[in-house]
Amino acid sequence: MEAAQLLLLRAAATAPGGLPSAQAAAMAKLACNEAGYFAANEALQIMGGMGFSEEITVQYCQRRTRGWMIAGGSVEILKTKIAEGVFRRRFSQRPADSPD
Repeated sequence: MEAAQLLLLRAAATAPGGLPSAQAAAMAKLACNEAGYFAANEALQIMGGMGFSEEITVQYCQRRTRGWMIAGGSVEILKTKIAEGVFRRRFSQRPADSPD
């Protein structure tokens, strides 16, 4: 959780012109999504069946964190965006045409 928070703060602090780079934002979002989902999933595991009850906040956190992993770019898309920054090249999201 602390590592994710530090990546988020770094993205915000190094933002030129008020907006972080796509690379920094993708790294922060990926780390925060995975840390939040891991924490919610562990809480659900600890709570057992009671964690699915609507009276308990755990099920709400589980649903929200899973939704955040999809909304605004899936985890796989974020990993591709990070790889593009690391390798300094674009990766196509479309499958290659098959020769028929």
